[in-house]
Amino acid sequence: MRASATGVRSPGDSPHPSVFLLLNLPFGITGGYITVVVPYLVTRAGLPVLTAASIVAIGLAPKAGKLFWAPLADIGLTLKKWYAIGAATAGGMLLLQGFVPLTRMTVPFVAVALFAAELGSSLLSPSLGGLMAQAMPDDLKGQAAGWYQLGGKVGAGAGGGIGLWLAVHTPMPAAPGLVLGLACIGCEDR
Repeated sequence: MRASATGVRSPGDSPHPSVFLLLNLPFGITGGYITVVVPYLVTRAGLPVLTAASIVAIGLAPKAGKLFWAPLADIGLTLKKWYAIGAATAGGMLLLQGFVPLTRMTVPFVAVALFAAELGSSLLSPSLGGLMAQAMPDDLKGQAAGWYQLGGKVGAGAGGGIGLWLAVHTPMPAAPGLVLGLACIGCEDR
């Protein structure tokens, strides 16, 4: 991205604002998966609803702590690297926990993997906001922010809806975690 002699970026030097929809999908996918698919899988495995609620609570806990680690995006690594780490962690943990059969013995592992997936998505969110602020000219920042918000909502719908459809209609128990984990990893902007 280049700035003109006046220091103002021209719209031709920046990405289309809709790219932020795609880049923010992992943020929504993890939350949708945790809140919709996991309770279905846990109760289908014959475990109590309380277990499902506990896993969901643990899995979503990083959303509350994002305030504390969001400043990491401003130190050390580049924003793109923080984004890549977040997307890879979110996707990798969804993949990993998808291959673990749900039993009483594996509940702690699944809960920790989902916590890590949500931690990854909460790391990519602030770095993506920083990338948006850097990459977009002032007159397109509002559009980019709208696309960014839509990406989180579409991701949540996909994480819950597509994940649940896969859980119900495929014979492979790992299918939801596999498909959604690969979708998160595929959103990385290298």
